[in-house]
Amino acid sequence: MCGIIGSTSLERGALERAAATFRYRGPDSTAYFFDSQMALGHHRLSIIDVAARADQPMWDAGHTIGIVFNGEVYNFKEIRASLPASYQFQTSSDTEVLLYAYREWGVAFVEKIRGMFACAIYDTRIAKLFLFRDHVGIKPLYYSYEQGHFSFSSELKGLTTFFHEQSIPLERHPEALELYSVFGYIPSPLTLYRSIWKLPRSSWLTFDLRTKEPPVVQSYILKD
Repeated sequence: MCGIIGSTSLERGALERAAATFRYRGPDSTAYFFDSQMALGHHRLSIIDVAARADQPMWDAGHTIGIVFNGEVYNFKEIRASLPASYQFQTSSDTEVLLYAYREWGVAFVEKIRGMFACAIYDTRIAKLFLFRDHVGIKPLYYSYEQGHFSFSSELKGLTTFFHEQSIPLERHPEALELYSVFGYIPSPLTLYRSIWKLPRSSWLTFDLRTKEPPVVQSYILKD
């Protein structure tokens, strides 16, 4: 179990305070990335390739595509074997395989992945952020969009901390409360709050960092 977080609007201290609310998800290492458009953070629980070289955020060789990832890809060795030999892997991790699978096939790479995962990919070449969630929905991933600012987190409290940091009030979602009273849980994409959403299973999200228009969520189907 790892933890991922990111935002287009928070300075380093605010992001680190939000990430600290779920530090227990990744006791082995914590690292961050910041540029003028995006901030990314990762708490790592080391399982596959426990060396520091596999820490995240992880970047491709040209430092143009970055990833933060929570989960496990069961077929990463098969996917790695199907990628061109021109990719020079620096680790034996499944994270790096996802990184180069995206570079090779774009967002369609997720249709090839077997596993449990929630991940974010920051593609600086096109100034877009992508979120992905596994087809069963084992790994959670929450996001918010408020006045052109986009944030995501492995846990709801990471985002509620964002709102508190920016002094933005959080309003309870009455429909979500009604659904909880009927089913005993809140179905995706709703959460307890109007301004925070849960990425549905078998879905990916696109956020354009240039236009900052509302994110677009699309579903995918696993392919053989």
